[in-house]
Amino acid sequence: MPSLHITPPFRKTIKKLSGEDQEKSVEAVELFFDFLMGKEVPRGLGYKKLAPDIFEFRVDIRLRIVGIVEEDQYYLYAVGSHDQVRRFLREKR
Repeated sequence: MPSLHITPPFRKTIKKLSGEDQEKSVEAVELFFDFLMGKEVPRGLGYKKLAPDIFEFRVDIRLRIVGIVEEDQYYLYAVGSHDQVRRFLREKR
């Protein structure tokens, strides 16, 4: 069964967001968890694999959440703009 892990780097990046963006991010994480548990992919989630072990999904048009998957363990690492996601990917390579 898949499990979802919130990492310290994710907590750090979400704290930097406005209150409204934090709420949207939490809602997106809840939708993503539902998706992992076998429910339908919610419209607008925009889940995609960026590399074999890296994924992202949308919070809204500006923000993305990026993470790493190892088998059925999903680790959320950052929430931010497209540029911040690209920076994360460069650091992980």
